Amino acid sequence: MLKFMMGVFSIAPLCLGVATVCAKGYGYTSKPKDLSFTDISEQFDFVRQNLPGGYGPSGMQGIGGIALFDYNNDGNLDIYFSNGAGFDNGLYRNNGDGTFTDVTASAGVAYGKGSSGVVAGDVDNDGFTDLFLVGRPGIMAPALASAPVLYHNQGDGTFKNITLAAGITIADENGQALPLRAVISAAMADIDGDGYLDIYMTNPGGVLPDANGKLFHNNGDLTFTEIGEEAGLAGDLGACVTAFSDYDADGDSDLFVGSCGLVEPAPGGLGFLPVLTPVSIYRNDGDLKFTDVTKVSGMGDELGLWMSLSFGDFNNDGHIDLFSTNFGKDVGAFPFPFDNPHGLFKNNGDGTFTNIASEAGVANLEFGWGSSVTDFDNDGFADIFLAGSFALPPLSIVGPGAGNPGRLFLSDNKDYFKPNTFTEVKTDGEDIGFDMENDFPSGVAFGDLNNDGFQDIVVLREQLPPLAVGEPLVMLNNGNKNHWIDFDLKGVESNASAVGARVTIKSGHGCQTQEVYAGSSFASSDTKRIHFGLGKRRGIRQVKVDWPSGKSEFFRSGYRSADKVYTLTEGEGYSVKNKKRAKKWCSKR
Repeated sequence: MLKFMMGVFSIAPLCLGVATVCAKGYGYTSKPKDLSFTDISEQFDFVRQNLPGGYGPSGMQGIGGIALFDYNNDGNLDIYFSNGAGFDNGLYRNNGDGTFTDVTASAGVAYGKGSSGVVAGDVDNDGFTDLFLVGRPGIMAPALASAPVLYHNQGDGTFKNITLAAGITIADENGQALPLRAVISAAMADIDGDGYLDIYMTNPGGVLPDANGKLFHNNGDLTFTEIGEEAGLAGDLGACVTAFSDYDADGDSDLFVGSCGLVEPAPGGLGFLPVLTPVSIYRNDGDLKFTDVTKVSGMGDELGLWMSLSFGDFNNDGHIDLFSTNFGKDVGAFPFPFDNPHGLFKNNGDGTFTNIASEAGVANLEFGWGSSVTDFDNDGFADIFLAGSFALPPLSIVGPGAGNPGRLFLSDNKDYFKPNTFTEVKTDGEDIGFDMENDFPSGVAFGDLNNDGFQDIVVLREQLPPLAVGEPLVMLNNGNKNHWIDFDLKGVESNASAVGARVTIKSGHGCQTQEVYAGSSFASSDTKRIHFGLGKRRGIRQVKVDWPSGKSEFFRSGYRSADKVYTLTEGEGYSVKNKKRAKKWCSKR
């Protein structure tokens, strides 16, 4: 059964799930001048703060994340901000009329012990999205060490902390809580196809105890069992970011891990120096086991200090590509007196990747934390937004010419299967207006906050006196004349929110492909609604969904008009009998 709804505005959230749009003759191609944003940040009284010492090179407490999710199922994206030790996190309810209300206290999600990464996902399939928080303390505030927290959504507008009952702990061999916890980001996926979301956490504390990642398997009864070592995922010291994506399209979620916190002793014992590593890829073997394929995937020689993982099919060939932020150009401060360009890794469709960032024009930019990949101008091709400044005193690098103002790049593609180049959006020759050169941005998330069919941007900015005040940046996309189509997925055999699903929309030649994610960018969660830009095209005819359960279905019920949100429920489509033919379906021009 195919359902749809029309918003007060045209509804279309961002595109974070696996979906493929194949459309013929887009016609209208946006120009950078066609895109603008409106700043509504003044609605939010949230300030991200940190106790003294939170920014030390061993602390890194001063970096946080965002979650965009609909906590009360009213059809509007709400916003959750993480905060530093000693300060409350913030949950802001979207009222659906362009305003937001702070409901942190009434919802019971203030926490106040310091948070970094935020993941939104329905861990018990009750239809309400839960929150998972991770964080690390500042080196001057070990008493406020921040353990992971699992908030269970009660379905009545409130949440309950069930962390201990769920068995999610980080402890030593004697079961004692460690005084310095260094978890910084996390992601969810159903790694074994049992219908429940599992959790992986990264740890950048390369010189701290228990500094490896953790994999918690969901037992299906609101409890979890840590199986990282048995699964082959106990490595990656110094990891800063993680996300799941089915890079080889074999039906299960593979794990990506980026490291930025691994260090080694400096010559003469004078402190530590950073260690450059590749983005690690662990192939899911389907039996609660993972195999490290970093070298054979071609990623082994792409060394850096990787801080975001954002996925999208940039050339619409049906294969999921990856953009990752790095330390960038002209950092120029000890111990980072070298350039580390950002990476745009093209998925070759044979299990390997090729870094095309330089050719695409997105390599040599300033320092980056969070990033977003979605079709901001709805022309049918994925675009890139990134933000972040290197600001760990005394090595803070912000200000004109050094800080990242927040950069938005629109794809120049006009045909499928072609190499990508990008053009930065400018306003009267200047940057589009994000104006974050003097700020310390970290978490980035995107979604359609006002249900008008165009993806909006939310950035968490850290407090760094006297320059950065720590207020979030919330920018509404003013849109253009292009059309769009969106999908909400409902899992039945799969996890309820269909995390890990792949959707294909075909109406001509070429394919846009996306996945549903729970945790990506840097320490953040984007909306889970699938979004496709259609350019001038006013609709599509055919939809294919590859569910996390392994089931593949076509949804064919005539012409589907653009500028609407459709709901696709697992089991209500037409089953795909010829798996091989179905897999190649979106690769045909």
